[in-house]
Amino acid sequence: MHIYCQCTIFDLELMPFEVLKNKAIKVIEADDAEIILNKMLTESSNHEIRKVHKEKILHVSFLKSTLCYFRSACWYMFVVFLAVVISVPLTDFLQYCMLNDVLFFLRDKSVCEVGNAKTDEPITNYTIVLVADLDHNSKASDKVWISYLQLGRFSLANDCQCVQVEWDPVKKELKGGMAQEGRAMELSDLARFQGQLITVDDRTGILYKIINLTLPVPWLLLADGDGEQPKGFKAEWMTVKNEMLYVGGIGKEWTSVRGEYMNDNPMWIKIIDNESRVRHISWKDIYIKLRAAVGIEYPGYMIHESVQWSQQWKRWFFLPRRASSFPYSEKEDERRAANVLLQASENFEHISATYLGEPSETRGFSAFQFIPKTLDKLIVAVKSEEIDGKVTSFLTIFDTNGVIILNDTEIPGHVKYEGIEFIF
Repeated sequence: MHIYCQCTIFDLELMPFEVLKNKAIKVIEADDAEIILNKMLTESSNHEIRKVHKEKILHVSFLKSTLCYFRSACWYMFVVFLAVVISVPLTDFLQYCMLNDVLFFLRDKSVCEVGNAKTDEPITNYTIVLVADLDHNSKASDKVWISYLQLGRFSLANDCQCVQVEWDPVKKELKGGMAQEGRAMELSDLARFQGQLITVDDRTGILYKIINLTLPVPWLLLADGDGEQPKGFKAEWMTVKNEMLYVGGIGKEWTSVRGEYMNDNPMWIKIIDNESRVRHISWKDIYIKLRAAVGIEYPGYMIHESVQWSQQWKRWFFLPRRASSFPYSEKEDERRAANVLLQASENFEHISATYLGEPSETRGFSAFQFIPKTLDKLIVAVKSEEIDGKVTSFLTIFDTNGVIILNDTEIPGHVKYEGIEFIF
């Protein structure tokens, strides 16, 4: 750092007093200059020379202090500027990294890399319950409609290479009597909210609390669209976020069987707080972003029946049931199953797509849950297919990077299951 001129410390130390008296001095380091000038001042006996040295010492000290304050101020301003300029982009960048697994250690570290158990040694047993949507077959008599609960278990080995699945031989029957236009109890999903097992009827829009896995108790009635419509909400998925229950529909424009636009009611969601108050929120822009993430634009469509919020990752996860770049057709829709996992940041600014295994024209996702104790890295999902009136459901397990752990395994009974939850 240049303070005053071109002499070295060594030259300054040997410089005659007359030169010091008549010339301005520059040295490389102010600290060294002050030390040397002090030394020369101490050793000098001439009063005039002492005066010259003292003035130089004071000048060097002043310059050093000024530069010190100036440097500190510059650093402070730079840090403040840097914080303001990059704070939001940095947050978005980190979200993007998390969303796309750019942080490689999140991708490469398997949740199953614990212990030294062999592949065929199960370490965790899980009990699950599925709920059925029987469509027209739900009507048991003039005033009674039914659905089924199917209990099952699977065991997960700690290397994630072996999964054993078994099902209870007898299904539990749920009965209800509240219908709309002659249809009811077409139950679409399961969720645990405030300690209660909740299900929803996609015909009437009624939310039920399931007591003891046997008794469906009506809880809330959700009206379609903005909440001011005369029919019930066609609810297809539920998830809990920030201690509130989110209930959503298929997430596409409502069309006729020939694909003619009618309204946007299925693109609304319902948010229910812990006092059972309901808010109606349009997610039209969000649903459009989701299908755009895989290159689909209207009149193409994407149908959602399985959505979860991950508190662990602060992300939304979507497993669409159907996806197509072509207009909706009721008949052709049977063979437009999707095999993609969409992950979205909390504000939906970043969306990624992960394709899962071999594509299937007919098997689409109808429900999923994160497997407990896996840090939301493992998913158990239900697929269903409907071909010419024949219905089959399947269970599958995979991780959030798209690695298949359990291939599609048929669930006995030829029933369309549309909800899954864990029983503890």
